[in-house]
Amino acid sequence: ANLIVSKITMMRLWSELCTWELLSLFFRRRDITSLHLKSPNGKCILTKSQLLEALTLCPFLQDISLSQARIVDDDILAQIASNQAHNPSLSCLNIDMCSKVSRKGIEGILDGLRPSDRKSGVLVDDDSKTETGFHTLNLSGCKRAVSGS
Repeated sequence: ANLIVSKITMMRLWSELCTWELLSLFFRRRDITSLHLKSPNGKCILTKSQLLEALTLCPFLQDISLSQARIVDDDILAQIASNQAHNPSLSCLNIDMCSKVSRKGIEGILDGLRPSDRKSGVLVDDDSKTETGFHTLNLSGCKRAVSGS
């Protein structure tokens, strides 16, 4: 029972400490390459405007996971696509169970891929022999995106 109380207390403490002011300081570093904001109950710790600002502040994201976040919609995907136009570094996008995402938003992401990304799905950097480019898109539970409505 004490362990459960401690875990709940730690979760409350984290939610109180994890303010936008604190997170925005972190995002301003501009060298962030991964953003994971899993929202198991659909409630993201950021508002939509804060997430848009975070995406603007972090143009070099390679791995974005916004799993189950109710705030994710085509505007969020448009910002991700805009980042891709200036710096095509995104390799993995997880937006499973984001019910506000439409086919148009997904098409914007896919349209932003470089032609070589579209052909093979994976690029190999000849100097480092490592895979680069967009290779993972998780749309599980995104009914509007899959059905086209």
